Amino acid sequence: MMKRIYICLLMLMVLSTATFAQKKGSPEYNAQLRATVIAMDSVLKNSRVVPEILMRFADEQCAKFKNDPDLMSAIADLFLTSYNNEIYSNERYTKLKQMYPNYIDAYLNEASLFHSRAWIDAPAYDIKFLQNAKNQIDSAKILFPTNPEPYMKWVRMQAPFRNVRLGGYENLTLDHELEELHKKFPTYPCYLEIARYYDEVLSKKKGISRDDMINYIVYAGEFYGKADINTLKQNEIVDYADICYQINDEEHLNKGLEVLDYGIRKYPEYAYNYRFKMWIEGKLSQWENLVATGNIFMQKSDSLPKLNDDYMWLGIANLRMKHYEDAISYFKMQQELGIKDSMQQVACYRNLLDCYNGQSDLHHAVETFEKLKSFKEKKGMDMTVFDYLKLETAYRYQTIDTTIVAEKRIEFFKKLISICEIEGKLSPADIGSFYNNRFNYTFQLIGVEFGEQDIKRPEVLQAAKDLVDVVTNLQASQSEAEKDVNDTYYLCAGYRAMMVHYFYTDNEQEAYKLAEHILFEMPEAIELQGLHSSYANYYISYKSAAQQIYDTLRSKFGRKRK
Repeated sequence: MMKRIYICLLMLMVLSTATFAQKKGSPEYNAQLRATVIAMDSVLKNSRVVPEILMRFADEQCAKFKNDPDLMSAIADLFLTSYNNEIYSNERYTKLKQMYPNYIDAYLNEASLFHSRAWIDAPAYDIKFLQNAKNQIDSAKILFPTNPEPYMKWVRMQAPFRNVRLGGYENLTLDHELEELHKKFPTYPCYLEIARYYDEVLSKKKGISRDDMINYIVYAGEFYGKADINTLKQNEIVDYADICYQINDEEHLNKGLEVLDYGIRKYPEYAYNYRFKMWIEGKLSQWENLVATGNIFMQKSDSLPKLNDDYMWLGIANLRMKHYEDAISYFKMQQELGIKDSMQQVACYRNLLDCYNGQSDLHHAVETFEKLKSFKEKKGMDMTVFDYLKLETAYRYQTIDTTIVAEKRIEFFKKLISICEIEGKLSPADIGSFYNNRFNYTFQLIGVEFGEQDIKRPEVLQAAKDLVDVVTNLQASQSEAEKDVNDTYYLCAGYRAMMVHYFYTDNEQEAYKLAEHILFEMPEAIELQGLHSSYANYYISYKSAAQQIYDTLRSKFGRKRK
């Protein structure tokens, strides 16, 4: 208690003995004014002095600054926010209004003060403070009938609560207020002002929930869209395009391009127009346009620091156009610039893998895969099927190159088989697909290693058995709704390979059992309806092979079926 009184007395002494700059607006004057506000804040927070004494003391401080209205307004605020006394705060604002009847900020600042107090316990609100805020706005509208700012002030104060429905308070209607403002002041850029408001809040990002951020982006896009495009300054054109980029649906992306094309015509040297045009063209997969826009951007942005997305989109566009060397160059620039977001770094490594795979450059593809794996380990991120699919592609491209010596191709096929096993573990729900690939790679390996794709090889039988086992186990763990029609196709493929193996290795009884199973136990109608067309064709051929073997062996092993 004694410490609080001592601090209060000390602050009073500091305020009482301070000297003041005489010239209003000078740096010294502004600094002393700010210091006085800070000191008054501390006095009001800690003081147990009777309010009348504090009011007189506040008058003395204001007098030292010749009753500067900004200081008077700030101290009036403090009597409510720091001293928690609405009556004395109102008295000080009343005095300010009497002394400066044309000082509109007295009404607007007091309205803001009441409005902020109303939402201290948000999402609850104090209807009394809301009404007090509205009263100040209404007074300003009457006293300053040609000034749109009171209308706009009320709109800005409502903006954070546009999607909040308040029971018992019908005056909180931002959209209606905007319409009234637009009718009364048709030349005032009210829609642009509220779009700027949301854009500014988004740029700060502090204290905004994810849901509010999404709402504010949508709101900014909506109100930018209502604004007269001819009133937009060059930075506002880019801000609008950025909002369209973030909303990221086709309508807004095309609107963003329209706005940027207008901006380029009006401000042809403003590099940011080309940057956002390039980014939006990327979202729309307009790769040739993106490269052309990117070339202009690079020419006009010598002094502009490059961003991660600049190089990323240029890299992706060149990758999609199969300009692999250019794409690799941009992705490496992206990495040299520094990628702070871990997922973007992962995407960059994957894009580089696609480039090297496009060039059939196994060495750099494997090197990049290892870098990706190392990066993920350091960040505590798990490797995914998607990562290994990139590696699988790298080796698969090598196996189809018949100019590579057989020993190397055999090595690559064995690597592919092991990759399929890893993929199956990483994505058990898709294990049928991966083990089907594993079987195919095994069959192709036999062809290279032994000179022909011999179905009689025991390795082929084992690969087919493995395929049947993993799909059987998968389907046993699934409900009917979870079952994938393609998995039954993979199961049929495994059975067919086993059947043919047994037939050509003279194990006719096993071959007959499998032919019978394929023909009578596997649901054909469902398969043909749900399968990809190429799979369906294979499926029909498997059924045909089963029918031939069944017919061949029926007299030897057959029995009448009910």
